[in-house]
Amino acid sequence: MADLMPELRGDIEPKPRLYEGMFIVDINRVGTDDRSVKRAVHSLLEKHGAKVLVSTRWAEREFCYPIKKQTRGIYHLVYFECKPEKIAEIKRDCYLSGDILRVMMLRVKRVPDKVALPDGGSLELDKERTTI
Repeated sequence: MADLMPELRGDIEPKPRLYEGMFIVDINRVGTDDRSVKRAVHSLLEKHGAKVLVSTRWAEREFCYPIKKQTRGIYHLVYFECKPEKIAEIKRDCYLSGDILRVMMLRVKRVPDKVALPDGGSLELDKERTTI
């Protein structure tokens, strides 16, 4: 059985996997400018060796209830590749960071061509626009 799973023995490193991350960014600390929002999210991911594939602003919304005493935030959607063991570290750093109010990460099979928006529309994902 051990020969079938060399990752568990530590013989080889696990391959990076594809994740979708929704980051709620504090507009009072980071601002509303796309460049500063991307910089806050990308720097946190790249610190842990993640490779950002697609990064886009999803929405700026008012919250139903305050999050860390804030009533508005920017929802930023990111598709990235990362080693599985780094996800817990990324989440921990998000919660310790003052720039990120909330985060949710899911493992996905592929990057979609478009995503639904909160107003009922859809957003085409431009896989070329990932830089800051």
